[in-house]
Amino acid sequence: HCEQLARLYAESDTLADSVSSPHDKQAALYDLGGMITMITRIFGSPIYPGTLYFDDARQDEQEKERYDSGDADGVRRYLNIQKDIYTQVRLNRPTRTAVEGALYTSEFGARGLTFHGSITGALTCFPINAADPAKPTYSLLLLLAGLRFIERMGGNKSSGKGQCECQITAVTMNQTEVSWHPWFADLGQLANYALAALEEETA
Repeated sequence: HCEQLARLYAESDTLADSVSSPHDKQAALYDLGGMITMITRIFGSPIYPGTLYFDDARQDEQEKERYDSGDADGVRRYLNIQKDIYTQVRLNRPTRTAVEGALYTSEFGARGLTFHGSITGALTCFPINAADPAKPTYSLLLLLAGLRFIERMGGNKSSGKGQCECQITAVTMNQTEVSWHPWFADLGQLANYALAALEEETA
């Protein structure tokens, strides 16, 4: 989603082209001497190591207890009731009939599960408005917007599976919690990244 947003707001074709597949050889060669993009600042690249750490999202103990069956033997069986089993068969699209030997079973998380995680580290970039310390950097705003755009994860997304929502509960900068909700009003400023990067490079 961050790449999609970067393409949407990219001011020039050069920047839009640089946000591409990591397997694109031409784009990789361009990046060797090109500008560091908002994407590489967030996730890194083959020549620009990322400095953010994305922790696994896990359930806390209180969340697990909601699904604890409370068996007398003390065995916690919450994992068994947090998943749904779906048995499906692959269809032959032209004939719309079941393919022989293509019966399979998939496991999916039950609705309403909540997981908690964090992203920590240093995100080096320049602010959208240097005169206003309450404004975020370009890459931080792009990361937050990308998180809010997440609506599906995992496999079978085309069949409606993996629906989810990413809620940002807090943003801390320099050990101080900041008010980030108003930042999304500045999404259009992402289009100015290329010019800001050029000014920063020549400063």
